[in-house]
Amino acid sequence: MSYKFATTVSAIAVICVALSQGCSKSEDVRPEEKQGRAVYLEYCSQCHSLREPNTHTAAEWPDVVRRMRTHMAEKKRKELSDEQAGQLLVYLKGHAKK
Repeated sequence: MSYKFATTVSAIAVICVALSQGCSKSEDVRPEEKQGRAVYLEYCSQCHSLREPNTHTAAEWPDVVRRMRTHMAEKKRKELSDEQAGQLLVYLKGHAKK
């Protein structure tokens, strides 16, 4: 393995970790949002990069989550339970655009 290739792979790994940890630092997450944040990190990157929760308002997030659940089912991705969707919405609404 060449040095350039190893460096590139390492850089990509660092970026992936940074992206997955980025959106709302764990210390900014209230206790009632922790499960929703875990759902967000696990499920929302299956089809696209993680978006900041403040890209939508609290009023917009339920429709976005409903649409994403439909896409997950259509694409045969790991799907959210109703409970997980509720937890996710608590987190997203708590960090939504004002």
